[in-house]
Amino acid sequence: MRKETDRLIDMIENELVNPKDVITMFLKYMSEDDVADMMDMNELSERFDYDENESYSEKCDKLDNGTYYTYEGN
Repeated sequence: MRKETDRLIDMIENELVNPKDVITMFLKYMSEDDVADMMDMNELSERFDYDENESYSEKCDKLDNGTYYTYEGN
């Protein structure tokens, strides 16, 4: 059971809080590493920024050698 998660989702769905405000709250609360991990897990990090003219094998090669993943952290 995710009591607080469900409560926050209900507050958003019932328009008691603005979703953009909640996003800002999350981002201010999370560390930079947490944000980077979340972005990567949801395929939003730089390593998923592909050149649309690349072939699939070229994209795989760049992922394998770390070309797309350039985050250095703090």
